[in-house]
Amino acid sequence: MNIQNQSTHAAPQQGRNGPQPAPASRAKAAMAIVVAALAACSTPATAQMAFSPNCAIFTPLDVNPPQNAILLSKHPVPHPAGDATVFSINGLNNYVVPAGFNSCIVAAPDAQDVYCFQARNDPTISHVGIAAVVNPGGLTPCQ
Repeated sequence: MNIQNQSTHAAPQQGRNGPQPAPASRAKAAMAIVVAALAACSTPATAQMAFSPNCAIFTPLDVNPPQNAILLSKHPVPHPAGDATVFSINGLNNYVVPAGFNSCIVAAPDAQDVYCFQARNDPTISHVGIAAVVNPGGLTPCQ
């Protein structure tokens, strides 16, 4: 019986055009780490808002520089189905995370407001995440 020492680490494979990219699973893991690190740096306040049609459950959120936007996301993630409506109690605005998207951005929110997850047309949307962020641009605007 001939047992060879085999490494558990996959080395890049040489192809006709040079090294091949890392497997997709490693690339996804690396991307998740980068996104989490950026979120930790740029998101001082985050919360999960439970569904509350009468706004009995609400969440205050301060948007202070360098944060200049609010990111809303439907949960559990990913959740592109259905609309979720968040109401800003002081500003009297509705922000809708539209069907077909998991999240959206409120580009110019009030600096200090109180929010509640007031409406949904898909009962599987259990929470809406809310976070003050630096607007990266290119994200779906909330309706």
